[in-house]
Amino acid sequence: MNKKLKTIQKYFDFFTKNFEPDPAPKPVWVDFGNGRRMLQEYRIALPENIRVRHPYIVFIIFVYLKKFQFMGPWEKVAWEIPLKYKGTPLILTHRKFGFEIISYLENETITKRGIEAVTNIHKATQYAEILIEPHIRSLVQTGHITLDNGYRNIRNRYIFLRENASREYSQANGIKKIFEPEQGIGLEENIKSYNRFIRTINAGHYYMIAMLDAYFSLLEHTLVLLLPFLKNIDPEQVNLEDFIGKNWKEKYKVILPIISDTGALQLLERLDKIKKRVRNPLSHGNLLKNGLSFYVHMENLGAIPVTLTKSNNKFKYSFDENMQMEFQEICDCFDNCDTFFETHPLTKYGIRYIKSELSIAFDTKSCVQYKTFMTNGDEFNKFIENMSREHDDAANMDW
Repeated sequence: MNKKLKTIQKYFDFFTKNFEPDPAPKPVWVDFGNGRRMLQEYRIALPENIRVRHPYIVFIIFVYLKKFQFMGPWEKVAWEIPLKYKGTPLILTHRKFGFEIISYLENETITKRGIEAVTNIHKATQYAEILIEPHIRSLVQTGHITLDNGYRNIRNRYIFLRENASREYSQANGIKKIFEPEQGIGLEENIKSYNRFIRTINAGHYYMIAMLDAYFSLLEHTLVLLLPFLKNIDPEQVNLEDFIGKNWKEKYKVILPIISDTGALQLLERLDKIKKRVRNPLSHGNLLKNGLSFYVHMENLGAIPVTLTKSNNKFKYSFDENMQMEFQEICDCFDNCDTFFETHPLTKYGIRYIKSELSIAFDTKSCVQYKTFMTNGDEFNKFIENMSREHDDAANMDW
């Protein structure tokens, strides 16, 4: 242990020195007769400023770092740690509604001791987090992790923006008909209608641009969550931190074999075209890479596109009706992408699980379990139902 860690350990030991295990807690029972009795417990009310928001850090302090014994789980209880603080018996516990500190007896001294104990737990927390970090890193490196499933949240954002873009474009088309020459309206009314048209179609463009960001965010999120479901990939052989740091295209190439799968390659090319032509310029200050936004100064000509006649291949950020046509092309591509992942043999089961909104585990045991049930749709649906039930039971501490 280096000098810095020794100092951290010293402070941690100082703030936890008055805690000791209670290997034989003595519960108090209230006897109601006829064989009926109830455990007598008193919950120590903690001031708002020292309430424990993250019960797991208490477990880490006493079970992982101080090697105290714990009990549980059972109905509505995740764990209990019986201990003594300055000789006073207490129970630290995580129950359905959060962390609690409990005593079998009730008096002012016990209440003060309980509050003092939790205060010292808070003081020890910052040192505990440093001491447990090597173990945490080891678990991450060996794939013992779970990721929150944000698919539904990101997709809802994408759908919201897409629907709003579509609505604005539709309204703009209706307004445009008002000031067409054959309508014969006056100049003033024509100008008003035209200004309304510009505002409305611009709103459609703004929504479309945000929609692009939402969809590519959804795509990257999905590609990461698909890893444990791929039979041709061992997630433990993939450095997940590095994988998450890759761009969407690199992730796509890991998930799908574009060399042997022409459909996957064609979809990648369509998505990449949208990314380069539309989203990339907007994400980089409306400027294209490799100087493609430059206008070169030519004598007797002035400033001309550096791409010369190929300039029509690059995206021009102007709010015109062409963007409205491009919107439909983009939506068609995204719909095709959704269908592709939902039906492709390599990804269809993973997508189905991801849509269930269950969190995704990356450890070997979980990956094997996922793949065991990836035999047919009915079996996999039953598996998802069972996992959802287990998840709900765990959330409610119905062990």
